[in-house]
Formats: sequence, structure tokens, C-alpha cells
Amino acid sequence: LTPVKVQGIWDTLNPKEDNIEDKTIADLFFSVGNKLDILQIDEFYKKTFSHLYSKRHEVEELWIHNDNVELTWPVIRYISKLHFPKVSTDQWGQKELIDMGAFGVGLTPDQLKKIPAAAFG
Repeated sequence: LTPVKVQGIWDTLNPKEDNIEDKTIADLFFSVGNKLDILQIDEFYKKTFSHLYSKRHEVEELWIHNDNVELTWPVIRYISKLHFPKVSTDQWGQKELIDMGAFGVGLTPDQLKKIPAAAFG
């Protein structure tokens, strides 16, 4: 399906009203979310995915490491920002870098420069 069709179908879903389980809607998001617009992704993250944060590695694997999935740069950058550690980059250690995983692609050159060298050791 084209992104416009996926976005239209996604807008008709109402998980709470239609009794769609979080796992079902998350699985759907993982398979078609790359075709959603940023507002739809934002709404999903705020309403559903916030308590499914541990599944962020699935998003990374399905979207960032998958050559068959097309993602626009704004979507990659936006999703990356959602997965940034809560502390500023000048306070990052190895844990924050590991947690970032492939979402590190969304870091700006200035943010990369602020990461302490010890974090890469």
C-alpha cells in the first residue's frame, strides 16, 4: 500500500474503542509505521508506545537495519530523537551510546562532538 493509503487506514483505527490490544497495534505499527506521517508516529509514541519502550530495538531492527524499508530523513531524525537518552550528550557514557543503537544516525555533528571521548572506549 502507498503511504497515503496506510495513513488513511491508520487514522480510522481506534484501539481503545475497537478493543485492539496494545500488542496488536504495536505489531501493526512495526510493519507499516514507516509509511505514517510524523504526527501519526508522534501520537502512537505518546499514546501506545510509551509503555512499550523496551521494544525500541524492534523498531531499530525493522526500520533502520532493513534495506527493504524506505524511511524519509525527517522520520528517521524524528524517531531517533524520541530514543535519545534524557541527559545531554556531554554527559553520555557507554550506556547511553549502546541504548541509542542505530538511532545514533539522528545525532547532529554538534551533538556528536559533545559526547565525551571516554564514552567510546
